[in-house]
Amino acid sequence: LVTPGQVVIAGDGTLYVSASLVDHRNDGLDRLWGRVPTEILLLVSRDGGATFEPRIASDPATGGPNWLPSLERPTGRNRVGTPGLIYTSG
Repeated sequence: LVTPGQVVIAGDGTLYVSASLVDHRNDGLDRLWGRVPTEILLLVSRDGGATFEPRIASDPATGGPNWLPSLERPTGRNRVGTPGLIYTSG
């Protein structure tokens, strides 16, 4: 589990965490940038971070790296219910 990623707390108190999930057994952590396989992990907690529900947000069938996740964040008057998640694929 590596970053870049974000943490967002929605208006209802739900905690969302995005991160990259990398298998580094063969390459080491120093060579993980854009490596295959890299998948996007979304962790969701509705109890203040005591427990998390993990979700693989990217499609492992693409065959390429999925990386640089970004969660939508509230800014100013912009309220966010369930934050949108975008990431780079390929």
